[in-house]
Amino acid sequence: MATVERAHSSADIELSDINELLKQLHFDRQDPEATQHDLDTIASSAIFVVAREGSKVIGMATAYLFRKFGKTIGYVEDVVVNETYRGQGIGTKLMERIVDEARNDQVFYLYLTSREGRTAANAIYQKLGFEKRETNNYRLKF
Repeated sequence: MATVERAHSSADIELSDINELLKQLHFDRQDPEATQHDLDTIASSAIFVVAREGSKVIGMATAYLFRKFGKTIGYVEDVVVNETYRGQGIGTKLMERIVDEARNDQVFYLYLTSREGRTAANAIYQKLGFEKRETNNYRLKF
């Protein structure tokens, strides 16, 4: 049975587990691998939630928080469950924990984007109360 917890540090998290998950999430891109510095920084500065089977990290979700005038907002990124463990409700547990932690951190809005083809993920987001917005999503790559 997988456990889901917020990680406040990178202690006891294998970087290879994180990179394995990122490869499954970004299967169509050649993004650089995460570094130990990335893991240390994210674990200590964001809402970083992991699912574990024993000591192995089998899923993760991250919410990056930004302070704006009058409020804090969050952006959910890198929600992924190892393909071997999908269909067991772990993605739902990860997102429920992200939402709970964001509430505890007094986040005003929590945003996320998801490709249309990610049917199961989109169903989870809608079940948790996320509303689909009509917007243009832009990116500038350097």
